Amino acid sequence: MRLSALKAQGLDEFWQRVERFHALRRASGEFDARRRHQSLAWMWDIIHARLHADFRAHAAVRAALPTALDDVSAARVAPSAAARTLLNLFEQTTA
Repeated sequence: MRLSALKAQGLDEFWQRVERFHALRRASGEFDARRRHQSLAWMWDIIHARLHADFRAHAAVRAALPTALDDVSAARVAPSAAARTLLNLFEQTTA
């Protein structure tokens, strides 16, 4: 399919194909299913972003984080142990 917005060529055919594609997706339920999935993903993205920001802004976590990062990077502490320690700090004064 050739299309040129500058020369106004093929725009009608292109738009008809877009509308047909959209109608097929709506009829099959695929469009609405994808929208539901996107809505849930967006909700979780917002939750993760907020939790991440709150976690990093937490005074006790902020104080302990540099040491935890160094210890994990140097393989002195397992990532899971460092995460548990930081999460415990966060939960102690958050709950």
